[in-house]
Amino acid sequence: LTANDYYCNATYTATDNGDKFTSYSVLNDGKPETYLHTDYSNNAPSEDHYIRMDVGSGNRLQMFNLNYTTRYSGNLCAPTRLAVEASKDGDSWVVLRDVTSGLPTQNNASHTITELGNGISYRYIRMRVYGTNTGQKANEHYFFIVSELGLSRINYVETPNDAYASIASGKMLDAF
Repeated sequence: LTANDYYCNATYTATDNGDKFTSYSVLNDGKPETYLHTDYSNNAPSEDHYIRMDVGSGNRLQMFNLNYTTRYSGNLCAPTRLAVEASKDGDSWVVLRDVTSGLPTQNNASHTITELGNGISYRYIRMRVYGTNTGQKANEHYFFIVSELGLSRINYVETPNDAYASIASGKMLDAF
């Protein structure tokens, strides 16, 4: 994924502190000290905050992992409840997984939500947050912070002695 493949419905754009949104490139720059902070002002949207990823029309996903890293230091606002959703068109969404426990709440923690998918090919994936470790809200919706966010495709292969698909050597074959 490149910076152009991300979209957030609630980027923080105020200019009064270091949390100001600069570029989606912070989500895949390999630097945990850079981050995306969703809007915590009175201008925040009155819907759950989310980050959407567009894998492109020729790169639809059926099975994948979602990987993210919490903020490097400071006030964490780490997701504790989130939904991983998918869409073919960017308008109609289905929940692939509702995650309500087991998410990291410490600084600079990487986490992978594994084996997402339902056998249908999707172009858009989004992480919608509806709970954080701080419980802080803007316009009745939780704002959050992530340092890194990405997807890794899972390719299945048939094994010669087994009728069931298996993950090839347990590693990701294509990463976004």
